[in-house]
Amino acid sequence: MYDAYRQWQRFTQAGVADNETFNYDIFLLYKEHVAYVVDNDNQTCTGYPLYGDYQPIVIPGDAYLLAQSFIGSSSEPREGVLVNTWSGNLPNQEGLYISTVTQFGCVPVNSMYHTRKYGWMILQYIDNVKGLPDPDQLIPPPFCLDPAKVGFSAQKPVDFLDLFQQMM
Repeated sequence: MYDAYRQWQRFTQAGVADNETFNYDIFLLYKEHVAYVVDNDNQTCTGYPLYGDYQPIVIPGDAYLLAQSFIGSSSEPREGVLVNTWSGNLPNQEGLYISTVTQFGCVPVNSMYHTRKYGWMILQYIDNVKGLPDPDQLIPPPFCLDPAKVGFSAQKPVDFLDLFQQMM
C-alpha cells in the first residue's frame, strides 16, 4: 500500500522458508529518507537510511506496450481480466522493468525488475483496494519510532530494490 502525497509505501512479506515462517513489513518513508524493516514475529525493527526518489506506482510516459492479454479466459463474460504489459528502463538504475496493469483502471497486477546487481525480482500486487481505508497502516509500529528500541543499520543507504533483495 502507498500514499503518493506523503511518499510512504508499505510492503508485506510472509511465508515459509526452510520450515521457518517469516512475517515482515517494509516501511519506506521517502520524504524522511528512512526505511524500517519490521520482523512481526519477533517484534523487532531495523532502520536504514533510504536514498532514491519516490517512484509512483504508474506506467511512465516513456514506457512501451509489450502486449495486451487476458488473465483467465476471454471466452465468457466475467471470466477474465484484460491487462496491458509495459516495459521500460529503470530510473537511476542499470536495468529494466516490466509491469502489468489492468486495461480498465490501470490497477497494478505485477512488476518485474532486472538489474545487473540483483537479476530478476518480481513484485505481485494482491487484493488491491482503491483508496486508503486506514492511512494509519502506513505508520510504522510505535516500537520503530522509539530511537532507543530501533536497531539502525550502519551500512550505506539503501533503496527499494536493495531492501527487496535483502528480504528474499
